[in-house]
Amino acid sequence: MSAQINNIRPEFDRVIVDIVDYVMNYEISSKVAYDTAHYCLLDTLGCGLEALEYPACKKLLGPIVPGTVVPNGVRVPGTQFQLDPVQAAFNIGAMIRWLDFNDTWLAAEWGHPSDNLGGILATADWLSRNAVASGKAPLTMKQVLTAMIKAHEIQGCIALENSFNRVGLDHVLLVKVASTAVVAEMLGLTREETLNAVSLAWVDGQSLRTYRHAPNTGTRKSWAAGDATSRAVRLALMAKTGEMGYPSALTAPVWGFYDVSFKGESFRFQRPYGSYVMENVLFKISFPAEFHSQTAVEAAMTLYEQMQAAGKTAADIEKVTIRTHEACIRIIDKKGPLNNPADRDHCIQYMVAIPLLFGRLTAADYEDNVAQDKRIDALREKINCFEDPVFTADYHDPEKRAIANAITLEFTDGTRFEEVVVEYPIGHARRRQDGIPKLVDKFKINLARQFPTRQQQRILEVSLDRTRLEQMPVNEYLDLYKQPEALALIAVSSETEEERTFTFRQLHDEVNAVASMLRSLGVQRGDRVLVYMPMIAEAHITLLACARIGAIHSVVFGGFASHSVAARIDDAKPVLIVSADAGARGGKIIPYKKLLDDAISQAQHQPRHVLLVDRGLAKMARVSGRDVDFASLRHQHIGARVPVAWLESNETSCILYTSGTTGKPKGVQRDVGGYAVALATSMDTIFGGKAGGVFFCASDIGWVVGHSYIVYAPLLAGMATIVYEGLPTWPDCGVWWKIVEKYQVSRMFSAPTAIRVLKKFPTAEILLYLAGEPLDEPTASWVSNTLDVPVIDNYWQTESGWPIMAIARGLDDRPTRLGSPGVPMYGYNVQLLNEVTGEPCGVNEKGMLVVEGPLPPGCIQTIWGDDGRFVKTYWSLFSRPVYATFDWGIRDADGYHFILGRTDDVINVAGHRLGTREIEESISSHPGVAEVAVVGVKDALKGQVAVAFVIPKESDSLEDRDVAHSQEKAIMALVDSQIGNFGRPAHVWFVSQLPKTRSGKMLRRTIQAICEGRDPGDLTTIDDPASLDQIRQAMEE
Repeated sequence: MSAQINNIRPEFDRVIVDIVDYVMNYEISSKVAYDTAHYCLLDTLGCGLEALEYPACKKLLGPIVPGTVVPNGVRVPGTQFQLDPVQAAFNIGAMIRWLDFNDTWLAAEWGHPSDNLGGILATADWLSRNAVASGKAPLTMKQVLTAMIKAHEIQGCIALENSFNRVGLDHVLLVKVASTAVVAEMLGLTREETLNAVSLAWVDGQSLRTYRHAPNTGTRKSWAAGDATSRAVRLALMAKTGEMGYPSALTAPVWGFYDVSFKGESFRFQRPYGSYVMENVLFKISFPAEFHSQTAVEAAMTLYEQMQAAGKTAADIEKVTIRTHEACIRIIDKKGPLNNPADRDHCIQYMVAIPLLFGRLTAADYEDNVAQDKRIDALREKINCFEDPVFTADYHDPEKRAIANAITLEFTDGTRFEEVVVEYPIGHARRRQDGIPKLVDKFKINLARQFPTRQQQRILEVSLDRTRLEQMPVNEYLDLYKQPEALALIAVSSETEEERTFTFRQLHDEVNAVASMLRSLGVQRGDRVLVYMPMIAEAHITLLACARIGAIHSVVFGGFASHSVAARIDDAKPVLIVSADAGARGGKIIPYKKLLDDAISQAQHQPRHVLLVDRGLAKMARVSGRDVDFASLRHQHIGARVPVAWLESNETSCILYTSGTTGKPKGVQRDVGGYAVALATSMDTIFGGKAGGVFFCASDIGWVVGHSYIVYAPLLAGMATIVYEGLPTWPDCGVWWKIVEKYQVSRMFSAPTAIRVLKKFPTAEILLYLAGEPLDEPTASWVSNTLDVPVIDNYWQTESGWPIMAIARGLDDRPTRLGSPGVPMYGYNVQLLNEVTGEPCGVNEKGMLVVEGPLPPGCIQTIWGDDGRFVKTYWSLFSRPVYATFDWGIRDADGYHFILGRTDDVINVAGHRLGTREIEESISSHPGVAEVAVVGVKDALKGQVAVAFVIPKESDSLEDRDVAHSQEKAIMALVDSQIGNFGRPAHVWFVSQLPKTRSGKMLRRTIQAICEGRDPGDLTTIDDPASLDQIRQAMEE
């Protein structure tokens, strides 16, 4: 007959009791322990800040439910998050552990005691903020250091004689136990509640080590500590509610931890709890490498220097032998493929191969872009480890705790280097004096990754002064690490002297409000919204609001006159037009509303509503029932939340009009998905944009550069974007550089014309990208030499939406070349073809620049409402379908391309593309004009300017200079009114005939050559050579 089960509740296990009594009663008196804890805090926080550089880490951070607001929440260092203490512990713990660069402890079991800071800091900050809110005293950083010492001691002392990896458990279970104990004490739990909490930690599900080892090595090891610390805080909080504990959680027969998870063995202890572990903890200072390999990496760095001195490289290595300790072989001696960073930073062959090849080992060296170098795996195959029993004994000796490795190199020529032996890594207690200055430098470097200089200084002033640090309240110290909420939109007007900034959160709120406004005005998915506005924040927000609800926006450049605006209204047929009372440029008011009213009166299509921003710059008449005040409507929709309209990737996002050679602008239609992908990728690979940076594109949202690199691309990259209203010279030539300096701009994009006028105040270190017109070598040289900043040219078009040619700084290390926009970008199969034969051109041979189809994502889909014109214009130049750019170019022997100018009749004035035929049509509408030819000629400031040669209906303009001058002014005024002043010809000359072929074709290239002082070339087809003399004479007058 079986015995009945004994259900008498036992006393708490001695291991649990000893932990609780130590945490609640032991007084830390060791100065060495507090000194070390001080540096451990700095190092651990620095590791967390460095981890924020990695998207794979950042994606795990934040609240579980996006948008959750926690009153008095824990400040997660280096972020904007304030979270509940459980989720904050996960966030901080995951950051700390992500790169395997924080301190470590090696014994029968190894681990990283500073992982406990996740739970400690989260709890201390949460308690402090709630105490302050209740009028009570907060915890101080001295209490955090004390908790760190005790958590280190619990984890480390258990690890001295007890190996959890031998039974397949991960050492983070000791983080969970240690954190639970110290957090329970911080929370003020009673002794009984703390016993319950620690027992819960032993009962709680334990992590298996399988994710740390082949073939399952994965990223969980990087966030396992976060999981452990968050569980600890949760268990302590549960115990605080009175949740029962389990006294024999370790010793219970059959069901206890020892029998279930530790092969029936009890824990062994080498020493009582004190402060030994913190005093002897090992810092990872020099290299982000798994600690068993730290000395091997140091030895490899020494051997790299020896190879350099001997004129040898890793390619000359025949064999690498590593003499090491048993734990190294058991944990990180690997063969075969390494599938991810977590795999690579636990392979000693990989960690030795990198310094032997490159003379370095950084966190970035574990990423895929480095690991794909075939030389690494080739060298790994030559590296073999064997155990030295002496090294193993020294590893376990409590008086030594050595982590020795020795490396010997043998070369293909039969020579060998003497073995390099390193017993103790730089972060070992025996090398602490050498290591602390490097640890402080590491902390400073990691602060600089996340914070501006002044904020770094504030943190360092406290952090490097232990006395001041210990006295500081926890909440105040963590507030020093607050990441200012990132700016998304910076609207600057040098005309009105206004500056407005929006964080990403604020911009999101504004976009939702305007999206709700558009919906209230009847705008639906697929409807067109025409935006005719100055460069103000509301213009940008309106475009983003259109994108949110699936409406198609069409921006019309603010410099266009009513006639041009009317043509675009009729083509796009918008249900809504968004505009303003006025803008300003160079101190002159531009009456947008008046111009818009004139345009609507000329247009056949009539919008249902006009939404108007009243800036108070000009009086404006309002049309009852049609015109709506922006501010009043916004007030009604503040706080609205509008769901995103999910679109197919090939649906239309926008229409952007570009000048055509026939006078009728073409509506370039662009998609949603491809455009976003192209812009996001280009920001990374071409422009090097990084989240948190500031991008200043000195263009207008009415042009493609502004569309792409003011409105969308910077935000896609997590950068702030600057919307600038004004001239580069107003109120002085330093205005741009003052903006660059104030907002710490790191990337700037402009047309060469604007840069040519700036010759003062080069105060900031930036990368300057130029596009919009060909960059001449003198301007490129002036930018590089006078401004002392790198200049990166790039070539593209309204139709392409993003660069066709550039130097992709994220993919290509070739240098820029003055006068060249670079080489074709990924996705563009660029060809130079002979204009007559269509055959490919050779090196340095002039040809027509085309792109083989298909075009990459982001490019023109079609011409809005006119597919036939799209095919005829762009794809019918040659017998085979290639996309015509209508530019001449050459290619040198190194593959660099040089753009020589347009093949069609589109000119480029200060970065604005204008059709000469459009200007000709405007001039032809003057009653005194019989015929006109407009060409673009080179200009030192603007790149190109338009000049007009007019045959008048009456001869007065030919014979009387006063009449000619009056007519010239009238023609210029007409162009101003119909196109805009940017289309105004620089000169209007009157002639009695224009150069034409015998078939009647206007010889515009011949006129252009004469204007620029070039040889007009073959004139065998000209009808009357005397017409050329008239061109020359007119210019001389």
